[in-house]
Amino acid sequence: MKIKASQEQSSQTTVDITEIYLTLKEQYRNVFMFQIDTQIFIYRSLGRSEYRKILTDDRFDDMAKEELICQICTLWPENYDFDLCDAGIPTVLTQTIIKNSYLDGEQSRRGVLDYYREEMWDLDNQVTCIINEAFPYFDIEDIETWDIDKTTKYLSRAEWKLHNLRGLEFVEPQGDFYENQDAEVKQKQERAAVRTEELNKSEPVNKEEKEKTNIRGGAREKLTSEKLVQLRAQFPDIDWAADNGAQGIDGLAQDSIDVTAPALRPGW
Repeated sequence: MKIKASQEQSSQTTVDITEIYLTLKEQYRNVFMFQIDTQIFIYRSLGRSEYRKILTDDRFDDMAKEELICQICTLWPENYDFDLCDAGIPTVLTQTIIKNSYLDGEQSRRGVLDYYREEMWDLDNQVTCIINEAFPYFDIEDIETWDIDKTTKYLSRAEWKLHNLRGLEFVEPQGDFYENQDAEVKQKQERAAVRTEELNKSEPVNKEEKEKTNIRGGAREKLTSEKLVQLRAQFPDIDWAADNGAQGIDGLAQDSIDVTAPALRPGW
């Protein structure tokens, strides 16, 4: 996008604002464009220490502090005179600078923190941290610009250093580190949490209660001598003395067993 320069600059000069923006983007982490009436500003975000120093400096009133913030953060137009501009420009520009610097309140900063915390479920970001831990002279943001070949090379070296020289254990990562795994990871965690909660609800409260129930969840009865007499009366065809349950189904097999349903037998 090409525009004519403002009257403060040389008249009828045409500049490519997009090219200027992209050039400044390479020099600063966060760069923004903002237009007030016909004037376009390109500015960077304000640092926490810069903001704190300006707010606590008693030499300046509120208006002077707004102009100072604009002077510090405005990258283009260069040397813009905020003392001679329209009265509302420093106030409006300061508000958008503070907002895009996430200095407009605790909720704003918490939102950014939550966003970056969630990003750490992405395996790609975990790989970046592993490499940075093994090779701290590499900046994290520089590592993020590497291609797959270079990233993989340094990841293998980082794992070897951290395991063999520091004794750290590694778990084989799941998924491809160049793909965003956020949604899939969150779904797996949510499903696992639901299953764990259901299991906790379905299991007996303690071991003693569990031992009181049989495999079907009913009350577990002890085989007393009276119960054994009753079973022998109900199933007279079974050779109770010869049965050997320790041998499994073969030990229980008998040719003489009546397969008639108990409910149909006389005397049942």
